[in-house]
Amino acid sequence: MNIDQMILDKYFSQTATVEEKELVRQWLGTEEGQRYLAADFERACAVPDGDWLQGELPSEQMKRRFMGQLGGSSSRLKRVLKYAAVLLPFIVLLSSLWLISQRVGLWSATEYAEVRVPLGEQMTVVLQDGTIVQMNAHSYLRFPKRFSWFKREVTFTGEGYFKVAHQEKQPFIVQLKGLSVNVLGTEFNVKSYPQDSVSKIFLHQGRVRLEDSFEQHYELSPGDVAVYHLNSGLCQITQSKDDELILGWRTRKMNFYLAPLNEVLKTLERQYDVSFEVPDSSLLGTRFTLSTNRVNLKDILDELSTVSHVQFRRSAEHTYRVLSSQN
Repeated sequence: MNIDQMILDKYFSQTATVEEKELVRQWLGTEEGQRYLAADFERACAVPDGDWLQGELPSEQMKRRFMGQLGGSSSRLKRVLKYAAVLLPFIVLLSSLWLISQRVGLWSATEYAEVRVPLGEQMTVVLQDGTIVQMNAHSYLRFPKRFSWFKREVTFTGEGYFKVAHQEKQPFIVQLKGLSVNVLGTEFNVKSYPQDSVSKIFLHQGRVRLEDSFEQHYELSPGDVAVYHLNSGLCQITQSKDDELILGWRTRKMNFYLAPLNEVLKTLERQYDVSFEVPDSSLLGTRFTLSTNRVNLKDILDELSTVSHVQFRRSAEHTYRVLSSQN
């Protein structure tokens, strides 16, 4: 791309037309234009060789000599100033970006923190933006010590209740196994244990957007429960019939609604750090509907036995055998 010197002179002297200015801007963005800009800038800043004083130069004499060299050629001074006018906005922008990056860690290596909740415990974590995460037993949270400028992103497994601080220009993303939850400011419950074949997301307040690895998107409204099947990618969205069935764990309440024995035992293992032996696998299909405020494990097992034909017998300190009362 060639450009006339006369147009360049008009551009730098601020007398070019709109069309000529656009033409010069495009040309300066090319490799040829960049070479011209660099070479002409060096020529404009060049000072004729002279007999410089030996040793230290007094400040006033240095100032006069410097100003004299510039003043010797008004055209040279004008050319230096024209480049200053062109480059100054970019210098200011780069300086501003550098200062901002130092404050928010824009280009620095991200440092992460991890929280692991052991079996039988619960924990509440407050992130730097004010987001509160209540974590159930056997859950894991990984988050940056300093969120990036553009988004807040964490990784989570287990069960947790997120109360996300609202920041309109900085979305909050929870990365689950095969699924991500995108929000701005809202409250929702996540249940996504590594051993489970499904992830469950219950939206309590606000709005969330789910996105899976197949680039499928799902929008949730308050009260929606999304059950995402990890193997098939199928996502089923229904309305919650009883929020307490989902959120009861936050107050140590046990809630089961037509839950198979296998799911009940997994929940008890996480909450109480125990294990169960089931010699008769046909019992795993037994379903339970139960809501209890009991805290003691033995009391809960007794209640489960009263509503079914299943019995629990302690075989070791932290192990129970599950048997049928019909045998």
